[in-house]
Amino acid sequence: MVIKKTLIFAFILLTFSSCALTGFVTETPKSEIRDVQRFAPVCDIDLLDKYDNGGHNDSLSELCRLTIENYMDQQNAINTTGYISIEDSIIQNRVNEEIRQFNSANVAIKEKAQHAYLPTIDSILKQNGKRFGLLIHLEGFERTKQNWGEMFFKGFAYSIGAYGASDYYEAYSKLTIIIYDSNKKNIPFYDFSIKPDSKPTHILDQQLYRLINQKFK
Repeated sequence: MVIKKTLIFAFILLTFSSCALTGFVTETPKSEIRDVQRFAPVCDIDLLDKYDNGGHNDSLSELCRLTIENYMDQQNAINTTGYISIEDSIIQNRVNEEIRQFNSANVAIKEKAQHAYLPTIDSILKQNGKRFGLLIHLEGFERTKQNWGEMFFKGFAYSIGAYGASDYYEAYSKLTIIIYDSNKKNIPFYDFSIKPDSKPTHILDQQLYRLINQKFK
C-alpha cells in the first residue's frame, strides 16, 4: 500500500510539473503573437471494435476536423488572419508528421519550445511572408456499440482487482495547441487538454474553449 501511494504521488507530481511548462513558454510577449496563420488540424481518431482492436477512423477524424475548423472560424482570442491551404498531398503529409513528431518527442516541453525547428512548416510560413503558424493536433479513440459489453466487464474486473496492470477507458481525447515562430525557431505557446473516458466528438468544444478562450486569452 505504501508503494502504491508513493507511485501515485510521484505521478501526480510529474503531471503538475509538466503542466507548469505549458501555456506561454518562451519570452515572446503575447502582444507580439499576431497575424497568425492557421494550418489544417491533424485529427487521429481511432475506433475500437469488440475485440479491443483499433484503427484510424476517417469519419470520426473528419467530423472532429470540421468541429475544430468551425470553432476557429468564430474565435477571436488568437489573432488568426489567414489559412494555409496545401494542395500537394505529399507536403501536407510532411506537415502532419512534423506536428505528430513534435508532440511525441520524449523531450521536456520547455526544452522543445525554446529550440524547435519544423522545416516544412517553417518553409511554408516564409514563402507566405508570415511569422506565426497555428498547429492543432487531436488524438484519441471512441468505441463501437459492440465494444461496450466487453468494456463494462473489463471495467468492473479492474475495479475489483482482477485486471491489476492497467486502466480501461471508455474513450480518450487529447487536444494540443501549438503556435510556431518561424523567425525565432521556437514555440511561444504550447498547451494541451487530456480527457480520459470522454469521446472526442462530444468533448472537443469544451477542450477548445479551455485552451483558446481561457488559457490563451
